[in-house]
Amino acid sequence: MTRVVASRVGRPDRSNAGVLRSLDRRVKTRNRLQRQLAITDAGINMARAEDIVAQRGLLELGLTDSGKGAGLIGFADPGGDFEATTVEAALAELAPDPGCFRGSGTNLTTTVATVNLSATALANDLYALSGNELTIQVTGTYWFSYQIQAYIDSSTGSTRAAMETYIEDDQGGYAVIAQSYAEAYLRELADGSSSGASFPFVVAAAGTKVRLRAILSQAIDASVHRSMLSIHRLGSP
Repeated sequence: MTRVVASRVGRPDRSNAGVLRSLDRRVKTRNRLQRQLAITDAGINMARAEDIVAQRGLLELGLTDSGKGAGLIGFADPGGDFEATTVEAALAELAPDPGCFRGSGTNLTTTVATVNLSATALANDLYALSGNELTIQVTGTYWFSYQIQAYIDSSTGSTRAAMETYIEDDQGGYAVIAQSYAEAYLRELADGSSSGASFPFVVAAAGTKVRLRAILSQAIDASVHRSMLSIHRLGSP
């Protein structure tokens, strides 16, 4: 009997083909990673080059200002832009710029009234006081703090009332600053009470005016004995 043997010559080896496909995928993956790494390296090199340019500019500025004795610092903003400035300029930006103003004598009723502010306790060119209104000359983020002390003027009665106080700002029309609300309890024949709040506020327009306001929930014989408003500029908006 004659035996027929099948030859594998010329037939594709399926196991080898699988290996080749796997190797091909690995090569493609390696090439892709190398391209990504090249892009990353390019970005790093570009950032380093920009940093060198910025440092060189800072050095040149230092040579210019060295005769003035100005210390130099550099910083990057959140966008990554490098900026050089003097220590003096940086400290001026960080200065709190305080001002303080006071008054007395406003009669309290169930109709909202502007509380008296007529005296300057701490002057500052950033603020101008006139007609119980404070004008803020420079934009920025500010810290407000106020207090209104109310006295009961009558010697009879037992009516109770809430004194609501707040600050309004005029940036195209007076409106209440929401975080400025405060309240105090008053009762006839009592010694009075005080109301106040402290809060941050952004002044977006130069020349913005602010004023203290107060109103009673019930009619009682009460008046503002003392009022105070202090303000500090914390920095740019």
